[in-house]
Amino acid sequence: MERFFRYSREHAKPIRLLTMPDPETGKMRYLTVIAVRWDTDRLYYIRNSQKAQSLKSMDLSEILAAEYARGDDGDTLKYIMREEEKDNE
Repeated sequence: MERFFRYSREHAKPIRLLTMPDPETGKMRYLTVIAVRWDTDRLYYIRNSQKAQSLKSMDLSEILAAEYARGDDGDTLKYIMREEEKDNE
């Protein structure tokens, strides 16, 4: 999971997390990681939605799984090349 947190933070890309707020239900969340505090086991993030974005946090123990957001394959070289093409236009 640390790899996904680092990818989201370094490239400002959303990731998808499966979290367990309580034992009966799991919830999928799309969010962009801002920081991870390993000493306090907290993840700081912003939600990816059309609403106003504010900094939120959650315990790392609530996270069951992490993966790339839909449509994202994690190929950072592809994103870098797209940005360079936009700059050259």
